[in-house]
Amino acid sequence: MTQLRLLGLSGSLRRASNSTAVLRGLQDALAPEAALDIFSLHGLPLYNEDDDGEHAPESVRALRSAIETSDGVIMARPSTITACPAS
Repeated sequence: MTQLRLLGLSGSLRRASNSTAVLRGLQDALAPEAALDIFSLHGLPLYNEDDDGEHAPESVRALRSAIETSDGVIMARPSTITACPAS
């Protein structure tokens, strides 16, 4: 059986992020049936249509490639205490 390849995205850039800690815990819990690669969003620019497509920054191209080669994506985000998230 082929190992499932998952991509983890943390909605927090903080070093001691609870969202990232959850993803790290999932890495251990899912192994060896699935590999969870956590992709750092540090350095990822805000979206700008002028810089999209063939002009996309390397960090954006790397994220797109990671998503395309994954079997699934897990997103962990901080709690907003009963409010809707900003996104």
